[in-house]
Amino acid sequence: DLKFYKRQFGYDELSYEFTSLKNNRAIDTSLQSLSDNLDIYYLSNKLKYCCEILNRQNIVQVEFRIPFLDFIVEYLNKNSFENVPILSVYFHILLMMKENENEKHYRKLKSILYKYADFSLNELRDIYAFVQNYCIRKVNTGNVKYLDELFEIYKLMLEKKIIIENKELAHSHFKNIVAIALRLNEFEWTENFIEHYSAFLNKELRKNSVNYNLARLYFAKKEFRKALKLLTIVEFTDVYYHLDSKSLLLKIYYEIEEIEPLFSLFSTFRVYLRRSKLISDYQRIIYSNLITQTKRLAKIKSGSNYPLQKIKNTIAADSQVADIGWLKSKIEELE
Repeated sequence: DLKFYKRQFGYDELSYEFTSLKNNRAIDTSLQSLSDNLDIYYLSNKLKYCCEILNRQNIVQVEFRIPFLDFIVEYLNKNSFENVPILSVYFHILLMMKENENEKHYRKLKSILYKYADFSLNELRDIYAFVQNYCIRKVNTGNVKYLDELFEIYKLMLEKKIIIENKELAHSHFKNIVAIALRLNEFEWTENFIEHYSAFLNKELRKNSVNYNLARLYFAKKEFRKALKLLTIVEFTDVYYHLDSKSLLLKIYYEIEEIEPLFSLFSTFRVYLRRSKLISDYQRIIYSNLITQTKRLAKIKSGSNYPLQKIKNTIAADSQVADIGWLKSKIEELE
C-alpha cells in the first residue's frame, strides 16, 4: 500500500545519505531504488487525492485545480505499472471516475483487487469507498444491475472485516446494507445480517438501529403491523434516521389505511422539516414532496376526485421526491 512505498523511499534515502557520508558513492545501489519508490509513492498519492477531488466535485459545486493530471494519465497509459498494484488501483479508479460510462475500467479494477488483496485495511477502506460511490452513482442513474455489484461489495467488506473499524460497524453502513439487500428482496439474508452484525453496532445506538431496520424488513415483507409496532418505539437523534423513520411510518399508515394517524403525521412531519436546522434544502424538498403526493393519493383512495394523472405528470416533471419508487407503485395500484 502507500505506506509501504513511503517507508521504502525512507530506507533508500537513509542508505543514500550513509554512503554519501562515507564518501563511497561508487558502491551505492540505493539511488535507483530511491528514485523509483519516490515516483511510485508520489504518483499513487497524487492519483488518490485526484480521485477524492473528482468525488468532491460530484457532491459539492467546487472547482479544484489539478496540475499535471493530464500529463500523469498520458504517462501511465504509455507505461505499464501492472507490477505495482497500488498504483494500478488508483489509476483505474481515476479512469473509472473520469470516464463514467466506460465500464471496462470498473471491471479492470475489480480484477486487480481480486488478484491483489493484501493492502492494509485502512487502504482497502479508502479504495472500496470509491468503488461504492461509483456503483451508487450508476444505480442513481437507472443502471440497476449495479445494485447486485454494490451488494457483493458490501458482502466482501463484511467477510474481510474491511468495513469493521475498531471492532465497530457504523450504523450508517448497517442501514445502507439493509436498504440494498431489501431492494434485492434478500429477506432471509437481511434477517441473518441484522441478527449477527447488530453486535458490532455502537451500544448507545444498537437498540434503535436494530428496531428500525427490522421494521424496514417487515415493511418489505408486507408485514405492516409488525413494522409499525417496532417503529413506534424507535427514537433517533440522528437526523437521517429521523427522516427515514418518519417516511417509513407514513408509508405504513398509508398501506394499512390508518387515515387519521396518516393525516396527523403529515402535519407533524411538515413542522419538523420546517423547524429543523440540521436538514439540508434538498432533503426539505424531497420529503415535502413525498408528503404532498402521498396526501393526494390518500385522498383519492378515500374517494376524492383529484386527477391521478396530475400526480403522475408532477412526478415525471420533478423527480425530487423521496421514495419515488414506492409512490409510483401506489399510483399503479390506484390505476
